[in-house]
Amino acid sequence: MKSRTKTELLEETRKLQKKNASLLNKLNKLNYAKSKDTHTVLGEIFQNAGLGIAIVDINGIHIEINNFLAKMLGYSRRYLLKKHFKVFTHPEDVENDIRLFKQLVSGEKRSYQLDKRYIKRYRI
Repeated sequence: MKSRTKTELLEETRKLQKKNASLLNKLNKLNYAKSKDTHTVLGEIFQNAGLGIAIVDINGIHIEINNFLAKMLGYSRRYLLKKHFKVFTHPEDVENDIRLFKQLVSGEKRSYQLDKRYIKRYRI
């Protein structure tokens, strides 16, 4: 077996480090692409769901609304954004919805699901 000099070992180490950095770079790019694909897929699911979904901030203001909910309420998504969810909630359902929402925000609940009535733009 051939004995390598210190210089040869250092050169081989440098080449392996360079190769390792290149492989890590490729892996990071693949992970980013996978993450981006997952984000895209989840966005598509959210927007094309067969039920109304809204994401609100800790004050109850809509920050994202899917197409189904906007169509169901008869408003544009743009109009619904920045509005509080109680504006479109049936008056008899507001108290319960706000109570559950406050429990969620305080950490008392991790999530909640609610069948509720809405006030639609066109009351047909």
